[in-house]
Amino acid sequence: MTNDLPADFTHLHVHSHYSLLGGADAPAALAARAAADGLGALALADTALFGAVAFARACRAVGVRPIIGLTVAMAPPPEDMPPDRSSALGRLVLLAAGPAGYRALCRLSSLVQCDPDRARRARAGLGWDELRDGLGSDAAGLVCLTGGRACWLERYLRAGQTAAAGRYVARLGGLFGERCALAVGPELLDGALRPVADQIVALAGRFGLRAAAVQPIFCLSPDDRPLLRLMAALDANRLSLIHI
Repeated sequence: MTNDLPADFTHLHVHSHYSLLGGADAPAALAARAAADGLGALALADTALFGAVAFARACRAVGVRPIIGLTVAMAPPPEDMPPDRSSALGRLVLLAAGPAGYRALCRLSSLVQCDPDRARRARAGLGWDELRDGLGSDAAGLVCLTGGRACWLERYLRAGQTAAAGRYVARLGGLFGERCALAVGPELLDGALRPVADQIVALAGRFGLRAAAVQPIFCLSPDDRPLLRLMAALDANRLSLIHI
């Protein structure tokens, strides 16, 4: 986080240490930093809802509006093959805009966390039919944020598969309507990847959606980067990822 932000800026993709092996800081530390930076709201998008209550209480204690979200690992869209040889699943960030959205998040989180075959679930991710059924009549209570290197959208565009990217955005638009936003990260704004950012903005305009500037946050201090690399190595069972 930084102090050089507009007064109405909100970080929409923040992870706490409740994202197992994916975040470094406690919800209370995140809330305190948001208050110190003068932010009026903050969105927690862990991979499970375990920290939601602690985060909401910590935010309210320092005058920051809590937004509860969930990062969901998604299977490839059924109409298109994965754009690369990576076994990584795609990622969606779903943010609750009210009680109905939070109910949908609880159903989706329970579906993943209570699966008796956790190994299969980790490999397969959440299916698109499962996502639709889990949303149910509460879909209108959610905001969908798609973007980043782990998202199917950006991976299709980086691979030059613009038609597949368009079908992916159309699928999300069908599920969430105008409550879907296409994220553009800072790594796309300069250099060779700038055309990818332009394509994301163009797709948002084509489908009547919004584009959003998003910086995922996994730690509060640059000094925590070695810790994040260690957690990534443990998660992938690859010691070669550690460069401390």
